[in-house]
Amino acid sequence: MNTYYMEQSPNIKWEKPLQRDYCYVAQEHPSEVVLASRKMLHEYRQAEEAGEQDRKTLWENYVFEDRIQVESFLRDHRAIVGLLIEAAPQVKRYFGADIPVRLGVSFEEDGSRTLQALAVWKGAIKDAKAALEAFDMAWWLQNSRRGSGDIVLDYELA
Repeated sequence: MNTYYMEQSPNIKWEKPLQRDYCYVAQEHPSEVVLASRKMLHEYRQAEEAGEQDRKTLWENYVFEDRIQVESFLRDHRAIVGLLIEAAPQVKRYFGADIPVRLGVSFEEDGSRTLQALAVWKGAIKDAKAALEAFDMAWWLQNSRRGSGDIVLDYELA
Protein backbone atom coordinates (compact mmCIF):
# COMPACT_ATOMS: atom_id res chain seq x y z
CA MET A 1 0.00 0.00 0.00
CA ASN A 2 1.43 3.38 -0.97
CA THR A 3 0.73 6.37 1.21
CA TYR A 4 1.94 9.90 0.91
CA TYR A 5 3.41 12.09 3.57
CA MET A 6 0.89 14.81 4.32
CA GLU A 7 3.23 17.80 4.69
CA GLN A 8 4.36 19.35 1.47
CA SER A 9 7.91 20.45 0.97
CA PRO A 10 9.55 21.94 -2.09
CA ASN A 11 11.85 18.93 -2.62
CA ILE A 12 9.11 16.29 -2.96
CA LYS A 13 7.85 15.26 -6.37
CA TRP A 14 4.22 14.25 -5.81
CA GLU A 15 3.80 12.16 -8.93
CA LYS A 16 5.98 9.41 -7.35
CA PRO A 17 5.23 7.60 -4.09
CA LEU A 18 7.64 8.31 -1.26
CA GLN A 19 10.22 5.81 -0.21
CA ARG A 20 9.10 3.30 2.38
CA ASP A 21 10.96 5.15 5.12
CA TYR A 22 8.70 8.15 4.70
CA CYS A 23 5.41 6.26 4.37
CA TYR A 24 2.91 5.72 7.12
CA VAL A 25 1.87 2.10 7.40
CA ALA A 26 -1.89 1.83 7.91
CA GLN A 27 -2.13 -1.94 8.40
CA GLU A 28 0.60 -4.43 9.05
CA HIS A 29 -1.13 -7.42 7.44
CA PRO A 30 -4.38 -6.35 5.86
CA SER A 31 -4.92 -9.72 4.20
CA GLU A 32 -4.95 -11.50 7.59
CA VAL A 33 -7.41 -8.97 9.01
CA VAL A 34 -9.68 -9.31 5.99
CA LEU A 35 -9.58 -13.11 6.14
CA ALA A 36 -10.38 -13.14 9.86
CA SER A 37 -13.27 -10.71 9.31
CA ARG A 38 -14.66 -12.83 6.49
CA LYS A 39 -14.42 -15.97 8.63
CA MET A 40 -16.25 -14.28 11.52
CA LEU A 41 -18.97 -12.99 9.19
CA HIS A 42 -19.39 -16.45 7.64
CA GLU A 43 -19.70 -18.08 11.09
CA TYR A 44 -22.20 -15.43 12.16
CA ARG A 45 -24.33 -16.01 9.05
CA GLN A 46 -24.26 -19.78 9.60
CA ALA A 47 -25.35 -19.32 13.22
CA GLU A 48 -28.17 -17.01 12.11
CA GLU A 49 -29.37 -19.54 9.53
CA ALA A 50 -29.28 -22.33 12.12
CA GLY A 51 -31.11 -20.08 14.58
CA GLU A 52 -33.80 -19.34 12.02
CA GLN A 53 -34.29 -23.07 11.40
CA ASP A 54 -34.49 -23.67 15.16
CA ARG A 55 -37.15 -20.95 15.52
CA LYS A 56 -39.21 -22.57 12.75
CA THR A 57 -38.96 -25.92 14.51
CA LEU A 58 -40.12 -24.37 17.78
CA TRP A 59 -43.07 -22.65 16.06
CA GLU A 60 -44.12 -26.00 14.58
CA ASN A 61 -44.03 -27.81 17.94
CA TYR A 62 -45.05 -25.22 20.52
CA VAL A 63 -47.62 -22.49 21.05
CA PHE A 64 -46.11 -19.18 22.15
CA GLU A 65 -48.12 -17.42 24.87
CA ASP A 66 -46.33 -14.09 24.36
CA ARG A 67 -44.03 -14.36 21.37
CA ILE A 68 -41.91 -11.32 22.23
CA GLN A 69 -41.28 -12.47 25.82
CA VAL A 70 -40.54 -16.05 24.81
CA GLU A 71 -38.16 -15.10 22.00
CA SER A 72 -36.38 -12.64 24.29
CA PHE A 73 -35.96 -15.37 26.89
CA LEU A 74 -34.67 -17.84 24.29
CA ARG A 75 -32.14 -15.30 22.98
CA ASP A 76 -30.81 -14.95 26.52
CA HIS A 77 -30.81 -18.73 27.17
CA ARG A 78 -29.71 -20.26 23.88
CA ALA A 79 -29.09 -23.75 25.30
CA ILE A 80 -32.79 -24.09 26.06
CA VAL A 81 -33.67 -23.90 22.35
CA GLY A 82 -31.89 -27.18 21.66
CA LEU A 83 -33.43 -28.75 24.75
CA LEU A 84 -36.94 -27.76 23.61
CA ILE A 85 -36.34 -29.13 20.12
CA GLU A 86 -35.18 -32.45 21.54
CA ALA A 87 -38.04 -32.53 24.07
CA ALA A 88 -40.81 -32.00 21.50
CA PRO A 89 -41.03 -35.61 20.21
CA GLN A 90 -40.71 -36.93 23.77
CA VAL A 91 -43.57 -34.75 24.98
CA LYS A 92 -45.73 -35.95 22.09
CA ARG A 93 -44.79 -39.54 22.88
CA TYR A 94 -45.88 -39.37 26.53
CA PHE A 95 -48.66 -36.76 26.46
CA GLY A 96 -50.06 -37.51 23.01
CA ALA A 97 -49.42 -36.20 19.51
CA ASP A 98 -52.46 -33.90 19.55
CA ILE A 99 -51.63 -32.18 22.88
CA PRO A 100 -50.46 -28.57 22.39
CA VAL A 101 -47.55 -27.38 24.53
CA ARG A 102 -47.69 -23.71 25.50
CA LEU A 103 -44.49 -21.73 26.11
CA GLY A 104 -44.68 -18.77 28.45
CA VAL A 105 -42.32 -16.73 30.59
CA SER A 106 -42.97 -16.25 34.29
CA PHE A 107 -41.32 -13.51 36.31
CA GLU A 108 -40.11 -14.29 39.82
CA GLU A 109 -40.00 -11.90 42.78
CA ASP A 110 -36.21 -11.61 42.56
CA GLY A 111 -36.45 -10.43 38.94
CA SER A 112 -35.39 -13.72 37.34
CA ARG A 113 -37.38 -15.32 34.56
CA THR A 114 -38.41 -18.93 34.03
CA LEU A 115 -39.68 -20.52 30.83
CA GLN A 116 -42.76 -22.64 31.38
CA ALA A 117 -43.57 -25.36 28.87
CA LEU A 118 -47.07 -26.53 29.72
CA ALA A 119 -48.82 -29.44 28.03
CA VAL A 120 -52.48 -28.45 27.76
CA TRP A 121 -54.28 -31.54 29.08
CA LYS A 122 -57.97 -32.09 28.35
CA GLY A 123 -58.39 -35.44 30.09
CA ALA A 124 -58.48 -36.60 33.70
CA ILE A 125 -55.92 -35.26 36.15
CA LYS A 126 -54.69 -38.75 37.09
CA ASP A 127 -53.85 -39.41 33.42
CA ALA A 128 -51.95 -36.10 33.21
CA LYS A 129 -49.96 -36.97 36.33
CA ALA A 130 -49.16 -40.42 34.94
CA ALA A 131 -48.02 -38.96 31.60
CA LEU A 132 -45.82 -36.38 33.37
CA GLU A 133 -44.27 -39.02 35.62
CA ALA A 134 -43.53 -41.30 32.66
CA PHE A 135 -42.01 -38.39 30.72
CA ASP A 136 -39.91 -37.33 33.72
CA MET A 137 -38.56 -40.81 34.37
CA ALA A 138 -37.90 -41.70 30.73
CA TRP A 139 -36.37 -38.44 29.43
CA TRP A 140 -36.72 -35.20 31.39
CA LEU A 141 -34.72 -36.04 34.52
CA GLN A 142 -31.67 -36.99 32.44
CA ASN A 143 -31.87 -33.84 30.31
CA SER A 144 -33.37 -31.08 32.47
CA ARG A 145 -29.98 -29.97 33.88
CA ARG A 146 -29.17 -28.56 30.43
CA GLY A 147 -31.86 -25.96 31.11
CA SER A 148 -29.91 -24.72 34.17
CA GLY A 149 -33.09 -24.49 36.22
CA ASP A 150 -34.53 -21.86 33.87
CA ILE A 151 -37.23 -24.10 32.40
CA VAL A 152 -40.18 -25.96 33.90
CA LEU A 153 -42.04 -28.61 31.93
CA ASP A 154 -45.43 -29.44 33.40
CA TYR A 155 -49.08 -29.78 32.42
CA GLU A 156 -52.12 -27.55 32.81
CA LEU A 157 -55.70 -28.70 32.76
CA ALA A 158 -57.86 -27.27 30.01
